[in-house]
Amino acid sequence: MATFTQIRTVRLTIQDPSGFIDLVSVADPAALPGTSAQQTAYKVVSTGAYVAWNGAAYVPVDLSVSDTSISDWYDASGEFEATRKAYRAIMRGLAARLQVVTLKDGAESTEYIKLNDLYNFYKKTLADYEEENAIEDSTATGVMVETKCVTVAGGNV
Repeated sequence: MATFTQIRTVRLTIQDPSGFIDLVSVADPAALPGTSAQQTAYKVVSTGAYVAWNGAAYVPVDLSVSDTSISDWYDASGEFEATRKAYRAIMRGLAARLQVVTLKDGAESTEYIKLNDLYNFYKKTLADYEEENAIEDSTATGVMVETKCVTVAGGNV
């Protein structure tokens, strides 16, 4: 079972939940701080929910990928694969999100990002992440070398 620290690392990389720069684990709702740190979501261990301060109270935060899935992927393949699979899970779940493209109501209008644009964003982000990891692992040097056997003394020895 992956630790909260390992799951936190994957969540911060994939930015799930969105809009938070830190994730903190607390035992139960009573352990939540009276004054929340800015852009911080809290995982309440007793309930398994992630919550954030909205200025008046702690409210649940929507997640795209579960802790259980991230933990299973992390245990099976490590941080890189867990992150890759989390990005792919987010990409597969896009169809259920942002159904309205344009909504006009008098002077007000609402337009959400198109799913194809969001899908391409995640696809590019995943490709960038994979490339970055390959560079760190020194498996993407981009160098091809061809060698030939050398004949010493021109072959007439």
